[in-house]
Amino acid sequence: MLSHTCKTAIKAVIYIASKFESKERMSIKEIAELIDASEHTVGKLLQILVKEQIINSAKGPTGGFYIDEKQLKLPIIKIVYAIDGKKIFNKCD
Repeated sequence: MLSHTCKTAIKAVIYIASKFESKERMSIKEIAELIDASEHTVGKLLQILVKEQIINSAKGPTGGFYIDEKQLKLPIIKIVYAIDGKKIFNKCD
């Protein structure tokens, strides 16, 4: 079973991916409001997802979170592994 945190991360990535065509970059605040999660939680999750190269971030006035074409094609299991992976996959051993 996926954790609530992992489900939140999946929602965030889906929202970011939905803005791929328009090339919009999303702020933590905007993502948190849309998926009904705390900014703190979303910020931590997005930091992990950037580190795992599932999404990208850019700093500055035109910065934010975005996804590229290669990342758009990644399977959802990459998100699951990045957030819940160690917990879930260790149970399978």
